[in-house]
Amino acid sequence: MLPMIPQLFIGSTDLAAAFLFMYGLKRMSSPVTAPSGIFVAGLGMLTAVLASFLYVFGVSAVAQPHLTVNVGLALIALVVAAVRLGGVAGRPP
Repeated sequence: MLPMIPQLFIGSTDLAAAFLFMYGLKRMSSPVTAPSGIFVAGLGMLTAVLASFLYVFGVSAVAQPHLTVNVGLALIALVVAAVRLGGVAGRPP
């Protein structure tokens, strides 16, 4: 029963993230509620990204020694992608 708890938590977090994202998209359909819809959808996406890092708890013992390298590389990739996208979006026309 104990090994199932992380998977249950990950599944429920993914479900909550999907709900937040769809609810945010629904709120974006009106100009009055669009700012709060953008915030709610962003919160849903952030929840989904953070929940994906919870899969670390389900890694087998064989892959455990390489786990910190893989998670570190994933974080570096996310930071590089965010900086590049921010640089492209913030560039003057």
